[in-house]
Amino acid sequence: MVIDSITSGGKLDAPLGQRIFWALTEGGVAAVLLIGGGLTALQTAAITTGLPFTFVLLLMMYSLYKGLVKEHAHLLKKEKESDIEKYSSRLKRIIDKRKKK
Repeated sequence: MVIDSITSGGKLDAPLGQRIFWALTEGGVAAVLLIGGGLTALQTAAITTGLPFTFVLLLMMYSLYKGLVKEHAHLLKKEKESDIEKYSSRLKRIIDKRKKK
């Protein structure tokens, strides 16, 4: 279960007691919601708990976009500088060859 990995510090093999605790807790919450309000209550709870993550994901998408744009601009600048250096060295070789003649 994902919650076991998260609460055990990222270990894939969580302790048995911890796995049992989370399985019973999640099952109990689902059972109470089903008994108390039926499937609609369970669906509402799932949507309500997942909604805040939507905003987190949107913020992460925006941050990723900004980072990619910045990196692309940096790479273009670096490429342009490299092209200028190549052109300068090439031009210098041509001029040196002409001077030798």
